[in-house]
Amino acid sequence: RFSSLSWVYSCISNTNITRLAEDLRGAPLRSSYVLHLLLELRERKKKLAQNRQERKYSLKRSYYFPNQNLTIWHIHGELFDSRNIIKSTKHYHEKSIMIGYEHYSSYLKQIQDNIRGQSGTQNIEKQSLNARLNNEEKSPFWTDILFTHNIDIIGLGLDFSENHLWWLINHRANKIRKLNSNEDTKINNKIEFYYPRLNGENKKDESDSLEELIKRKNKIQKSKAIAEVLNAFEVEPMEIRCNSYQDFYKKLTNTYLLS
Repeated sequence: RFSSLSWVYSCISNTNITRLAEDLRGAPLRSSYVLHLLLELRERKKKLAQNRQERKYSLKRSYYFPNQNLTIWHIHGELFDSRNIIKSTKHYHEKSIMIGYEHYSSYLKQIQDNIRGQSGTQNIEKQSLNARLNNEEKSPFWTDILFTHNIDIIGLGLDFSENHLWWLINHRANKIRKLNSNEDTKINNKIEFYYPRLNGENKKDESDSLEELIKRKNKIQKSKAIAEVLNAFEVEPMEIRCNSYQDFYKKLTNTYLLS
């Protein structure tokens, strides 16, 4: 299974290994395994890097761990990439970090062009998604995984502003609904979206201001709305009752992801 762990990606991007080591002290074996990967990535980043030619977008570039047969993509960019860059107004390490409508919109266009592909080509990277799936070709694109592998989405808020992710999820749902059509490829993978539901989050405290109450209520309603839309888009929302976000991750690693 593939897991989208936003906190892990953040630590990798910022190479904040020391703090992560403190956070994972006494944690389950799975967390220690993640820490080992992060340390290896910091020491061998250039050697592990794949498809380093991408600068602004992050469809292909990744880090491959041969001993574990594991690939990590920074789908929203990274602060320190694997290339040697002489900083200038044109080229700089943070160029891939997704900030602003222009970057999001351009990234979505890149994804859509990649999904459609070109007809009559034998180049895997230029083929359509359907051609890659039908030929069972190993793809360098992280987007293909949403159609081929079981996925656990963890620590990703999936705000509705993430239009590129919602477009992909909707596109996958449309392909699933066309199973009886000869024009499309069968999609039978499973995607689960884990999100926390804090105990007592509806409890009113005397010290709470009206603004805090409204903000908390809106956050709860938004989480419910995201879960409902995901369910309609063939993604299974998994609500986890917990006392804190730390408790949320502990329950996931100790119970749900090991079952």
